[in-house]
Amino acid sequence: MKGKDVDCKTPVDPFTRLVDSNPAAPNVQELKQYQAFLGYLGALPDSDADGVPNIPASYATPAGRIKVQP
Repeated sequence: MKGKDVDCKTPVDPFTRLVDSNPAAPNVQELKQYQAFLGYLGALPDSDADGVPNIPASYATPAGRIKVQP
């Protein structure tokens, strides 16, 4: 079963919607969302030198970029 586009009718080729994690390798090496997320977390600074990246304090509160409209 193939996925559908935003109109819920038009079939899409899933290979046009994948992120290739290694374009130099043959075929598509699909980058999964969890891999991207873990890579992002792993790149955060280790501010207390315990070998585990620390989430910056700025993530504790909303950044105010999204405005809720009544």
